[in-house]
Amino acid sequence: MISYAPLAATLVKKKKKRVDMIRDGVITRGTSTKFAKSEYTTLQTLDRVCQYLGCQIQDVVEILPDTPASD
Repeated sequence: MISYAPLAATLVKKKKKRVDMIRDGVITRGTSTKFAKSEYTTLQTLDRVCQYLGCQIQDVVEILPDTPASD
């Protein structure tokens, strides 16, 4: 499972918002929605975000264990 919780913390630390990344052409509104819904995005997009924020990938995304389905 993907989580973009580190992105939220990094944005606060860098005094930025997702809307700033949209305005500056780093991500699209669709990608911003994917971040909000913890959906997959491309590695290229994650690279652009990291370059923009001057951070490492672990400052943007984390991999969480999948929760087993309940029967």
